[in-house]
Amino acid sequence: MGCLVQMASVRRTLFLSEDERHTYLANLMQMTIDVLKNKTGLEQVDNHHEFSRLLYRFKSNYQLTQLVAVNDKYSEWITLVAEFTCATFKALPHSGHNLLLMWSRLVSSMTYMKTDIPTLLDSLTPRVMEAYVNSMLNDIDEDGTDEDDPLRNIEPIQEELEALPYLGRCNYATTSSHIVSLFDPRAQAYQQSTQPPSPSGSLLEGQLAWMVYVMGAVIGARIGFTPVQTEEHDAIDGELSYRVFQLMQLHDQRLMQFRKMYVSEQAMSTNSRLYARLAERIGIADDAMVMNMIITKIVRNLKFWASDIGIVTKSLTLFNELASGYSSSKIMCKMDVVVEILEHHTSQHFPFLDVDGNVRNRTTFYSTLSRMLFMEPHTVRFASFMQPFKNQLVALQSMHPEALRQENYKFLPSYPEHTPLLVRAAEVWADTPAITSPLLKLFSELVHNKSGRISFPVSSPDGYLLFRETSKLLVAYGQRLVRHTPADPKDPYADKYKGIWQCMVVLTRALLGNYVNFGVFALYGDPALSNALQVVLQLVLSIPFPELTAYPKVVRAYYAFISTLCQMHTSALLELDTPVFVQILSSLKEGLSSLTTITSVSSQSCDALDHIFTFVVENKTKDIPAMRSFAAHTASHAEMLPQMLELLFQALLFEDNANQWAVSRPLFSLLLLIPTHFSVLRDQFVASQMSGDADGEKRQKLVEAFGKLMTDVKDNLMPKNREKFTQNATVFKNEVKALLV
Repeated sequence: MGCLVQMASVRRTLFLSEDERHTYLANLMQMTIDVLKNKTGLEQVDNHHEFSRLLYRFKSNYQLTQLVAVNDKYSEWITLVAEFTCATFKALPHSGHNLLLMWSRLVSSMTYMKTDIPTLLDSLTPRVMEAYVNSMLNDIDEDGTDEDDPLRNIEPIQEELEALPYLGRCNYATTSSHIVSLFDPRAQAYQQSTQPPSPSGSLLEGQLAWMVYVMGAVIGARIGFTPVQTEEHDAIDGELSYRVFQLMQLHDQRLMQFRKMYVSEQAMSTNSRLYARLAERIGIADDAMVMNMIITKIVRNLKFWASDIGIVTKSLTLFNELASGYSSSKIMCKMDVVVEILEHHTSQHFPFLDVDGNVRNRTTFYSTLSRMLFMEPHTVRFASFMQPFKNQLVALQSMHPEALRQENYKFLPSYPEHTPLLVRAAEVWADTPAITSPLLKLFSELVHNKSGRISFPVSSPDGYLLFRETSKLLVAYGQRLVRHTPADPKDPYADKYKGIWQCMVVLTRALLGNYVNFGVFALYGDPALSNALQVVLQLVLSIPFPELTAYPKVVRAYYAFISTLCQMHTSALLELDTPVFVQILSSLKEGLSSLTTITSVSSQSCDALDHIFTFVVENKTKDIPAMRSFAAHTASHAEMLPQMLELLFQALLFEDNANQWAVSRPLFSLLLLIPTHFSVLRDQFVASQMSGDADGEKRQKLVEAFGKLMTDVKDNLMPKNREKFTQNATVFKNEVKALLV
């Protein structure tokens, strides 16, 4: 199966003609048809997964027009693929990610179809959509404890939800009818279960929640349809929307609704009739008294329901929402109950802070308290608030290093004055994410120059000191983490990759902070910068690339880090060992490819490559270490740059990318770097695309289009010159696509 996946990924330019590529595609289709008919090896989960990847590569490497053009095989192939997809969703609901994205991309390509050959997608797509919705609906757990329950963590299937609009709006009437048939009986059953409460209420809540996610995903994207279809779709959107609003009314929480209406930031003015009646009945005369009751209730929840993470989370969410409003926070700061919280906020008074499962809730709690603490410049209150942290850190600093490892001394550091202790803690507890995650998050906030908040005087060394301490932390933690083996090899993210992701975020933010002149470190022989770069690169490159791309947070942080490194420290990147440099460049090639579904990754890859090529072009006559290293890289991998040029041309011409401007920049700088390869690439491209051009008219036009690409473009990287090339590239792409239709 793995070999078939690679065969389906063969590049267009390897074929001598389109007819040859068409024949190759037909053979691939026939192979997959045989596998689907005979179910050869598909009973094994690994084979099943690889086969799903194979089908996804079909759409990644071939346009829908090209697939449909295989007249004698397409109908049978797409029908069998639809049956396989539906069966997969039913038997393995969490293994259909690639299949769902494939169908999404197939349907989204229907807009660009310029042929009357039937695609069968109008009839098959609703079946696929129904199978997916049913499978996830059946996977909802009644008590919410099943790890596979999609509602336990919605983030992993967020990309699937973003793909649903294309499937849902293809034959929207049929799909919406199925959604309504699933939603209405459950909504009715849920309404009946509230009086009296029924044991099935939790299951119905979960299923209705999933249906709302689906309906929201489908309604939330109106994609390119004709005006008549859009009007029809608007009517269907209305049918689905009103059901969601009905469910919201059914699920009203009366006290929450009261709070929103009379205590929210938008309704802080006193309603005389309301409070006159409340004063008469229970002595509540204004909104401040109502808010005092709500906050008192929140405090009780935090004190007496410390082990119930759900209650603590909801209570703190409400507390944070109240503190976020300007008027409401002003009122809260004057309340005795809030002043009491600010003076006594440790785990002695709020035991939920000692519960391991409340890590995020601790962050929310202190974020809310900090917001109220800083509403007014009150130095005495601030000193009192920070004193418990200082006492704890002083006590920890006086301990023997071995004692720091004991379970009783886990802590959440919150005060950067004691950075040596924090560095030591990161080293000692490197294999314990419950300790290191909050610690790294603290440093990522410390070094983040959000809205330019970090602004040191010209004569201040604080920027250098901040980065030096950050470097010490990254080195101490990274050197331990790179040798650490995850406890569960099947889930390395929680135990290792999350820490690597956080290290990349910390260093990226520090490099972009604009409060350190990094040239000073090399000038005075300070290894802080080089050590930090070396350790974080070592951590990053320890993750196999297929595993890195499996985690969206990690892959986004990786490309942001590499882009920043190429922008600010290009020479350091070029001076890396050849295997490391080639590995990074290979990852940038993957970032450019159509296999990635994250637009920002493609843009960052283009940006990183442009910085590398621009640096080389501007310094090609200089005898400096970076240029000598680059020469060694290209000497041992001579195919590296020509392959990159080919890939950039393919991205420009054949990908429906939203970042054409970004692609044109590294393409231009690379053309200036290796100009002789441009003519070679042109000849190969013309030969492969125009083999069936009998009279040679299209061939001549294609050659002329290539000639226009460099019209009025000079041999420099000045902004105006770059802009001219980008304009030419846009015209070039349109002319070539018109010739290839």
